Amino acid sequence: MPLRRDKLNKPVVPPAAALACLFASGAAGLVAEVCWIRRAALAFGSTIDALSTVLAVFFLGLAIGGYLFGERSPRISRPLRVYVGLEIALAALIVATVPLFDLVESLYAVLYRATGTPGVALHAARGGLVGLVLLAPTLLMGGALPLFCRQFVDSRSYLGGMVGLLYGVNTFGGAVGAALCGFLLLPGLGMRRTLLVAAGLDLFAALLAAAVGWQRSVPSRIPAAAPPARPARVTARSGAARSNANGAAVVALVVFCAGFVSLGNQVLWTRFLALVTPSTVLTYSITLTVVLVGIVIGSGLAAAVADRGWPRARLFGGLQTANGLTALAVMLLPAAVWRAAGDWSAPALLLLLPAVLSGATFPLAVRMVVDDPALAGVGVGRMTALNTVGGIAGSLLIGFVALPRLGLQTSLLLTTGLAVASGGAAWWRLDRAVRPARRAVAALACATAWLALPPLLGTRIPQDLLAAPHELVDYREGREANLAVILRQGALQLEIDRWWQGQDRKTHQVLAAHVPLLLHPAPRRVLIVGVGAGQTPASALTHDIERLDCVEIEPAVFELVRRRFDGGWMNDPRVHLIQDDGRTYLAHGAARYDVIALEVGQISRPGVAAFYTADFYRQARDRMTPNGILSQLVPLPFLNLDSLRGVIATFLEVFPQSVLWYNSAELLLVGVNGDRIGVPVERLELLSSRPAVHDDLRYSPWGGPAQWLNQPHAFLGGFLSGPRALAALAAGAPIERDDRPMLAYASRAARAEDANELRLLDSLRSHLEPLADVLQGTLPAEVLAAAAAQRERNLADLEASALLRRADALRGAHDLGELAGLLDAARRANPDNVQVHRRLGDLAFQQQRAAAAQAHYEAALALDPQDSATQLGLARLLHLTGRVDESLPYYQAGLAQRPNDAEGHNNLAAALFQRGDLDGAERQLEIALRLSPEYPQAQDNLARLRAARR
Repeated sequence: MPLRRDKLNKPVVPPAAALACLFASGAAGLVAEVCWIRRAALAFGSTIDALSTVLAVFFLGLAIGGYLFGERSPRISRPLRVYVGLEIALAALIVATVPLFDLVESLYAVLYRATGTPGVALHAARGGLVGLVLLAPTLLMGGALPLFCRQFVDSRSYLGGMVGLLYGVNTFGGAVGAALCGFLLLPGLGMRRTLLVAAGLDLFAALLAAAVGWQRSVPSRIPAAAPPARPARVTARSGAARSNANGAAVVALVVFCAGFVSLGNQVLWTRFLALVTPSTVLTYSITLTVVLVGIVIGSGLAAAVADRGWPRARLFGGLQTANGLTALAVMLLPAAVWRAAGDWSAPALLLLLPAVLSGATFPLAVRMVVDDPALAGVGVGRMTALNTVGGIAGSLLIGFVALPRLGLQTSLLLTTGLAVASGGAAWWRLDRAVRPARRAVAALACATAWLALPPLLGTRIPQDLLAAPHELVDYREGREANLAVILRQGALQLEIDRWWQGQDRKTHQVLAAHVPLLLHPAPRRVLIVGVGAGQTPASALTHDIERLDCVEIEPAVFELVRRRFDGGWMNDPRVHLIQDDGRTYLAHGAARYDVIALEVGQISRPGVAAFYTADFYRQARDRMTPNGILSQLVPLPFLNLDSLRGVIATFLEVFPQSVLWYNSAELLLVGVNGDRIGVPVERLELLSSRPAVHDDLRYSPWGGPAQWLNQPHAFLGGFLSGPRALAALAAGAPIERDDRPMLAYASRAARAEDANELRLLDSLRSHLEPLADVLQGTLPAEVLAAAAAQRERNLADLEASALLRRADALRGAHDLGELAGLLDAARRANPDNVQVHRRLGDLAFQQQRAAAAQAHYEAALALDPQDSATQLGLARLLHLTGRVDESLPYYQAGLAQRPNDAEGHNNLAAALFQRGDLDGAERQLEIALRLSPEYPQAQDNLARLRAARR
């Protein structure tokens, strides 16, 4: 159906129904893509490799489809008829991907077990299996735009504008589809039903196309063979042909580079944004939507100017160069700017500008190579194929080669440099209207800007973003994420994409090993998924086990833990380190275990909620021995009452015999692959009879020696609920399944300072069970009574710790009254919480109430005489109030336990200097500067000390 024309013979916008077709088709494609990515992550693992494979196949199909349909478009006289058939077939293929993914997952399991460990062969097999499912539907998706161009582009004067309009409408549909799928459809309908929605959108597009006039034809215009040229003119024609061929080759190269830069930068943006805002289940949807909206805006702007006689090559080159320089400048903004940007809104807006510049290049590229409206479909198909193949190359090379080997900043320089170079090539080779000298000056200016931006802005990525607002000790740019070792309040902390993973002081992570291992009667083979900073596997090795397998998705974790934390456990011959996605390993592996401990509790992180589904628990149960134990973290700060009930109901669906155990704010659900779960009394003897276990449990999440967990009453005080009470708490709650990721969406906006556990305490308290109900054996009545009292204090401390986190969120705030109120409320909730007394001491010290500060510090030390942070706080108080000699023992005792505290070493140096011990002071300052080379106060103190020696 040719375009209607107005009285001035200008093309009129296609009918609204036709544009709605293209919009619906774009929306269906992106809805399906988001679903396929999620489904492939479940089948093949949520690794970067697996997801990049899906994207590569997806874009490869689009490229092939665009090229094939584009090449045939001049011979198609009824493009909309072909389009209707295409959409109907596409709808059927989208529906077919549901059982096909189930089939290829079964095949992948066979290959996984045959190969033993992930490697090149398994990656190749995964790519082939993904292609088996996705290549056919994505090929058909690639045909939509060339067919529409064949139908509706019929004016040479408005060719670029019409291509830009059609491209923009199709892409805008994709943006809406990506947003709807990520925000509404997946959490509301589930993956399978959402794919049916995508198929329905394709059928809707087919019906609309039929309504527009699918039987109407457009003239078939296949260029006829040129008549034989006269010999005298052969040379001239051959020279022109060579010139045109050279120009077309340059256009092809710069369009390929534009695709490379676009998707390469998208990979970099995904990694970069994890540095400035915590990644959640919506990260990919937000990023993809913003990029697509930017492309829509850019294509619309390009459509408005593509046919106005402006030098297209110059415009294309300028946009491509601006894209590179803008992306470089935005990512290299100072860390303070990104910290001030806050949540997703500002980072997303900054991402929009490079996307707009990228989107504007496609219509211009088509207009540079197509001058005949009848060949618009050919041009669109070829440019789409070139651009997409470039994108595939960019995503694979940047993701698999550049990022792991060169790092984020060098990879950014590579993509942006290619953008500037390809933009310059477009000017130099295609824009002959400008003198060579001016072209050289422009190219030199752009290259100079590209070279000058990094030193001018001075930002180091990822270092500066990982460090803020604390001191960065070490970091790694891993295959999956950015890892950092942060020095905070004298402790080394491991972070992955800014999420806390552990530290060099004993934490509640030790219980994630001891609880399941003590509940099992005779554990021999143990699996830990997610090693953190190494505390859980190190604690597991204190038991008499034969083998410990540790699965970690990010290989750089092992190296960083070995280098910066106590990594000696890795040298134990019982330990086997496995770099793989934990869910994939359990789903497709063959090994069986007596105990499986899942250490992946931050459920708002991408991929983590997949470890909380009934489907996953069944896969894990298949890897367990009879009467095997599985433990799962229940992170209360990320949950509301409905999601807590859903987590428990889902766990009970597979492990009806389960207990809930206190473990600070990350409770433990422990289930058995058997008929009854209990606490074997004879296993409790290990608390005293096995020295390694006894020493490792010289720890309490909140108290001192009276609450150390190496005592039976303190350990048993962690028991909260058994099978009967858990079933009552979870009654009627929905089951979390792979198909519908409700939990990830429910937790995405949770913040630690929200203190969600305050809203859960009443439900937990009303579903407690007597310890005797699950105890296998008998204990003295006084032990049971002491355990019951300990349980009450543990629950009280959930409230105290939640209030303490709120107080921590106010650290540095001017409203000291609100801070004092929170700390007082925390003290009333649990008067035995050491950290609360210490924080009250810090606050009183800040308010210059020395006597009150000393009283709080002494109260904390009465509860735990070995609390190093309190020792250092009291030492500083005594020091600054003139009691230097009294401060020294506290400084020394605190630093003996916190040797990485640079501030403590500096303060001790100041005290020693006051006593005249210059040598001792210099040694302490050298330690402080070794720990923190940029510590200005230590630098100044060392300079003063050395000046005093002269």
